[in-house]
Amino acid sequence: MNNRNKNERSNWLDRVRTNSWESEILIVGFVLIILLQTIDYFEVLQNNQLYLNSYWGGIPSIVNSILVPIIIYVLFVSNYVLVISLAIYLIMRGFWVAVIGLSSVFPKGINVKKLNYSDYYKSKIYKYDIDHYSI
Repeated sequence: MNNRNKNERSNWLDRVRTNSWESEILIVGFVLIILLQTIDYFEVLQNNQLYLNSYWGGIPSIVNSILVPIIIYVLFVSNYVLVISLAIYLIMRGFWVAVIGLSSVFPKGINVKKLNYSDYYKSKIYKYDIDHYSI
């Protein structure tokens, strides 16, 4: 009985490991959309920060005049860095999924002889193997 539970857990873990890319891409896509929506909000934060001094009686403080704009700017730059990084990640992950799809459609590889290419292009195609992209 104990061996059977371990085997079932192992099979479940293998399924989760092989299918986790679907949820991973979905989560990254949602996070990317949220980050793209927050880019315009930083301008609102900067404008509101300018009126913060008048709210407190016009007394500028070090926190209001120096620290808060620096924090807003750091958040703004980190938002852009995350957007660019996640976009590159989605592109690379999409390429990986495409390579996996091609390797599952053509398990023995693409038959280059049926493509009717010239010898020059056939020699170029033989150099590259799609399978090494998926590993």
